Amino acid sequence: MKSNLLTLYRILALALLLAAATIANPAFASAGRFQFVHGDIRIVAADGRARPAQKGEEVNEGEAIISASNASAQMLMVDGGIVAIRPDTHMRIDEYKFSGQEDGSERSFFSLLKGGFRSITGLIGKLHKENYRITTPAATIGIRGTDSETIHVLPTAGLPSDVQPGTYNRVNTGATVVNGTIVGPNQVAFTPNLATPAVLLPRMPSIFEPPKAPQAPATEGPKPDKKADDKEGEAPSGDKPAQSPPPPGGIIAGENVQLPPPPPPTTALVGAASTTGDVAPAGSVYPAPFGYGGVGADISWRSVCLNPPSCSNNFTGWVGGGGSMVLEANTNRTILLNSSGFPVLIAESDQYGSMKYTAGTATLLDYGQTSIAGTTVRWGRYVGPDSFVDDQGTRDSMVMHLMWADNALSYAQAGPVLSSLGALNFTPVAAGTISDERGASYLLAGGSGLNVAAAGATITLNINTNTVAGRQWSLTYSGTLDKFYQAGTVGGMPMSLGYLNGSPITQGEASGVFIGAGANGALTSFSANAGAAGALTGTAAFMR
Repeated sequence: MKSNLLTLYRILALALLLAAATIANPAFASAGRFQFVHGDIRIVAADGRARPAQKGEEVNEGEAIISASNASAQMLMVDGGIVAIRPDTHMRIDEYKFSGQEDGSERSFFSLLKGGFRSITGLIGKLHKENYRITTPAATIGIRGTDSETIHVLPTAGLPSDVQPGTYNRVNTGATVVNGTIVGPNQVAFTPNLATPAVLLPRMPSIFEPPKAPQAPATEGPKPDKKADDKEGEAPSGDKPAQSPPPPGGIIAGENVQLPPPPPPTTALVGAASTTGDVAPAGSVYPAPFGYGGVGADISWRSVCLNPPSCSNNFTGWVGGGGSMVLEANTNRTILLNSSGFPVLIAESDQYGSMKYTAGTATLLDYGQTSIAGTTVRWGRYVGPDSFVDDQGTRDSMVMHLMWADNALSYAQAGPVLSSLGALNFTPVAAGTISDERGASYLLAGGSGLNVAAAGATITLNINTNTVAGRQWSLTYSGTLDKFYQAGTVGGMPMSLGYLNGSPITQGEASGVFIGAGANGALTSFSANAGAAGALTGTAAFMR
């Protein structure tokens, strides 16, 4: 077995590589081809030269696409994705790289200056979703799903009453993250500028009314005027370029690959906003010392195997999970901190499994710091392009809640300390973050607490939230100390009782660590899975 020190150095090297700035290839790469063009669409190269877009025309990395007020187009990207361009749009393909393999080197970065487009992701963004991004003058949008529409509205006269200048993002399937706010299916987010977190709108703005589909070419009847047809695609210089040959390999087949219609809204859209703060630059990261520990919990949308290896009870939907970790000697565990003391990489590997979380370029929201009996406790939630990998594969994490302390008791240390104490009651501290799959934030309510039986024989965690957008959660978890620490086992303390608005919940778990030399406090993470109704995750601190 390799030494822990060697493992630490390798993980540190990986984190530094992830934090290093990437250098773009100066040779522009092909990004895709137009498979449908209606009206005046121009392609502007990096040197400023323009050419008309035509069916089969190639568009390259670094080029801009400009559509007239009555024009629209559809591109098939080299990774199989589709981009449908709206009228009166100015967008640019900032970086696009795809070698045919999902190896982490792929890139799909777009800028939208005005107008809008709808994107259905291909292979880029399926595995490495952090490599697919849209930027506008008002928003940074991480693509965490398959089908979304982005529109940037300039401050002009005559805007509809329900439309203000700024960026709108509508999700049809999957999810996006707009200025740190999660946007789920059938939701639309709005932000007026880069400094403002996006809010989820209570109704769909009129700008998302589906445009009329271009009429299909007639199969019979009079043939179009050849001269008039030539004029429509004329280049700015007056010289019409030669018609592009069909793309090799039959990339474009048929007249048009139809976009699937977006699903109609099925539930009321919920507004939510968060206080934002950027993650401190990760130019220098360093390993956390022994005794450092914490908890984490995430929400993702995925197919889940709840009972490996049989997987007889798989399901697809919103799922919350979590765990705990304490750094101690002779274990393959690592936490890397940035210059502000916030984790940017967490990794663990032992006989029971492995996991690795990389914050990437995710935004840290609702973060804070306090002291419990002389132990410094920090918390926050990462939202955006991050990565979580465990034995179930790569998770598409929508949010990662983390809470950590600089003086945590390991499982081996906590047992003797608790054995010397009687029954303990811990009350909540104003710390931690809680959210659901829609990105709505919650606070702990009355009845929340952590109770420990004599000698730590049984631990019970009660989580009650306030009511947010008509939702209120009441959750209870019970288990032994090894389940609380997830020590030598898979899974934390199971949910013994759970309700969402009075309806029973049966799935969820909690874990934690005790902090301070005398177990004066505790950090906990918890999750609740309510099937199609959604999921809740969070972290909370307690003291006695």
